[in-house]
Amino acid sequence: LKWLFTVQTPEQIRAIILSEMILGGRMLEGKYVGKVYTGIKDSLNITYGSSDSGLIQDYACAFNNGDSFTFVDRTLTPVKRSVMETMCLDEIEQMWQASEMPEGMQNSNFPNTLENWVAFHVAAKVSRAIDRELFVGTGTTQVNGFVTRALADSSAVKVTGATITKANILTAVTLMYNALTENAFQFGDVKIFMSKTNYGLYKQAVAELGLYNGAIKLDGVKVSMPLYFDEEVEVVYIPNLPNTRLFASSASNLFLGTDLQSDANSVIVSNQYQAGGTLDRSVRIRMDYKIDANYADSTVVVVGSF
Repeated sequence: LKWLFTVQTPEQIRAIILSEMILGGRMLEGKYVGKVYTGIKDSLNITYGSSDSGLIQDYACAFNNGDSFTFVDRTLTPVKRSVMETMCLDEIEQMWQASEMPEGMQNSNFPNTLENWVAFHVAAKVSRAIDRELFVGTGTTQVNGFVTRALADSSAVKVTGATITKANILTAVTLMYNALTENAFQFGDVKIFMSKTNYGLYKQAVAELGLYNGAIKLDGVKVSMPLYFDEEVEVVYIPNLPNTRLFASSASNLFLGTDLQSDANSVIVSNQYQAGGTLDRSVRIRMDYKIDANYADSTVVVVGSF
């Protein structure tokens, strides 16, 4: 993204940074969300329709309404969220040296694009926090996360089990898999989400069975391989997801809402030392954005408590 700094206006750079922050986490980069709505000004109502039994009937001359379709309204109401941090210039210099300064360079004078570099660095960290909030946000001043919604949803499938260990992680994941309804498999993109800790336990368990070695070599290059429960269902870790929760759904069933064009969005980086009139060697950064998440079909999600 370095080249962007030399050709974009400040407003365009702000939009790029926010886009990278909101849409750059594992959930979206890995295509684990089916639909992203990026222009929600206040609230968006989405009508979801499904049809199960009764759609196809025996032939009859008279018209007989099968009444198999059900319609449910889902709402995305992005909430305002902020990032406000202060960092010492000395610490920023060390990070910049490690990632940007050419080998052998003696001086580490910051570039004119320091503010952009700091903003992108922070945005990458925020993306990981957003991933977690998409699942366990409380729904008050935070995103109403997938897990939070499912726990309060009487139609969502719920399972419980013992505290997860390496000895029983396969049992816990099998419990989640068996609870998935047939509708969940119609798009072929079912995912079982878990914490990084539980993901590590799962890898160890399947590796001991000789089913997974973590990577393959293509033309001498080591390439990490996705982890699957079967040929269709991928196992995915979400940074900082609680070890007590597992969540499963078709990715097509999950959606996210934001407003990348909102005037309320902002990215401000203030170098206190360069501003003058102060001996404070710090950089302050503030990011304001809006985001929310939801799912369509309650019967397609499974939330596990362990």
